[in-house]
Amino acid sequence: MHPPPSVPLAIRAWLLFSLPLIVWDAGYVLLRPHTLGPVPAAPGRPGSALPAGRLHAPLWTAYTVYARVDRLYSGESWARGDGLTGAQAVMNLLEAGGYVRYWWATAAGEEQAATTGLLWGFAAAVMTVAKTLLYEREQA
Repeated sequence: MHPPPSVPLAIRAWLLFSLPLIVWDAGYVLLRPHTLGPVPAAPGRPGSALPAGRLHAPLWTAYTVYARVDRLYSGESWARGDGLTGAQAVMNLLEAGGYVRYWWATAAGEEQAATTGLLWGFAAAVMTVAKTLLYEREQA
């Protein structure tokens, strides 16, 4: 019988850093328009301005700047009904759940649970790669 694998320190550190950010990001995306910052009117599109959402400050204030860089996070993208960002947020939450299940199962100390946990971790990693490739293709 082999001892069950444990989550390496580097992966634990990464998950402790990234999982709260994933939840924060998904919250911003899935709670739009309430989390959007003020959106100025687009040239040639009067009436396209949006006021800041009631949940925007203070938790999602940084997204005002980020939405200028990543157009999929902008108020204009939300107003057009672009669905990629919302789908990405849902995938991010599923992916995060897979990583939590991986960590929990490998910490259980049982070989069968750890083996299942490794499968959860692998599935979450595949989701990460697929989502990243899809998102990069959309940005190109």
